[in-house]
Amino acid sequence: MIFFKIRKLLLFSILSVVLVSCNQNRNDEYNCKYDDNSGGIVNIKKDHIFWMKGKTKYKITKETSERILAERDIRPVSVWKLTFYKKTLKIKLTRFDLRKKRDDYTNILSCEKLN
Repeated sequence: MIFFKIRKLLLFSILSVVLVSCNQNRNDEYNCKYDDNSGGIVNIKKDHIFWMKGKTKYKITKETSERILAERDIRPVSVWKLTFYKKTLKIKLTRFDLRKKRDDYTNILSCEKLN
């Protein structure tokens, strides 16, 4: 009985290490476009999402099996919030105006995985 518990614990530990190490080397690339076909390459790494050839950087704040949440803080003006939906390959981009205390811009982009 103890042998099986130890075996389960060892298997769980190995699986956890493998999953964590895979996530650390993430380098996913997507071509994301607005409705008017403008847009660009989005690169998702371990802790950040890069956009516009790396000029715009969003810090990943939370990740679930369904989505990645990221923010770009441009104080005192605004906070940009990016939500990447993994299953539908869509991005919701929202700007929260700190002076008006409300969202003043929201748009949806469609993405295509490149790698």
